[in-house]
Amino acid sequence: MPQITAKLEIKASNHKEYHVGYMFRHSKPWTRRMHLIGTVVAVGGVVAGGATQNPIAVGGAVAGGVALAAAGDLIVERQNPSFLKNPIYATMSHFKMCWQIVKGDIKL
Repeated sequence: MPQITAKLEIKASNHKEYHVGYMFRHSKPWTRRMHLIGTVVAVGGVVAGGATQNPIAVGGAVAGGVALAAAGDLIVERQNPSFLKNPIYATMSHFKMCWQIVKGDIKL
């Protein structure tokens, strides 16, 4: 029996429109948790690496943070990471979503 899946393709003309689709594609709590953990790892590593002037730590922290967020997309949502198609809007939406989680606007 063939498996039928629907692909959601949203063409946005600005970030506000893009963010609506981004939030839809990141609707599962564990995806959002993975993104938040990845952001904490990346920002914490960049601060620590910058304070110690260690560029390898900075690069590793960013790579680790991106890997955690991408794992959330690939494993939990079963989709390609958003930053592959639109890296600027995806990064903006990623940080906006994380900020909304920290403020309590989005529940995990």
